[in-house]
Amino acid sequence: MKIPIEHPVLKRRSVKKISSEPLDKKVVMELLEAAGSAPFHSKVEPWHVYTIETDAQKNRYFQAVVEGFAAKADAPLTEAKKADLATSQQKKVGESPLILIVTSTITGDEKKDFEAICAVSAFIQNFQILAFEKEIGTLWRSGKFIFEQAFQEKLGIPADEKVMGVFALTRVTELPAAKSRRSASEWIKEI
Repeated sequence: MKIPIEHPVLKRRSVKKISSEPLDKKVVMELLEAAGSAPFHSKVEPWHVYTIETDAQKNRYFQAVVEGFAAKADAPLTEAKKADLATSQQKKVGESPLILIVTSTITGDEKKDFEAICAVSAFIQNFQILAFEKEIGTLWRSGKFIFEQAFQEKLGIPADEKVMGVFALTRVTELPAAKSRRSASEWIKEI
């Protein structure tokens, strides 16, 4: 059986070219709702989504990124370095009309946390495929700063959640080229 190239799973791409063209937030919320059909093992869905769309929210996000990097640094960051980090983030995602931060509930139980992270990953994939079908591109970012409590604290994200990624949403204006992939025969093994 050959899956047609038009299949949403095969068609989805990461969109790095960010456009400031507005997105219909109601459509995005409907896509998130539909993505919530992802499988999960717990009694309650383990995913949480935080939205960033105003200039004030974006500035708070940029400052949180700086604090995340500062927490990781060997020495205190200079004001110039902090400004460079904020500017860099603004260039990467600042034009996005809507940024999402997706987190997973973390309990401290290795098995439950693993299952939650897997479920949130399925939720994210569902969202990316659904969004791409509506010509909304996503760029999944997971810089070192997302692993720092200082980043979460600045944004009010509880300590019992793990940031899975930052997603800059954008209108798809051109279809990015497909990323080359290994043949399944290279990664499927018999036991």
